[in-house]
Amino acid sequence: EHDDYLKPHEAAVRFSIIDEIELVNVADAKHLWVGENATKRVLDEITRIVNPAAYPLPAFIAL
Repeated sequence: EHDDYLKPHEAAVRFSIIDEIELVNVADAKHLWVGENATKRVLDEITRIVNPAAYPLPAFIAL
């Protein structure tokens, strides 16, 4: 389920007032980033924008 108060289309309309915004629709990612795959995808998208050299985030880190 998506957010009960702000559906994806409505969110796009509301956020359209921000000049420098990139909305990324993540398939199967729903309210509060439920699920490990969706969480990784969302964090990867944030990293792609703020630190492209670190994109994508590693799946594992050797200790």
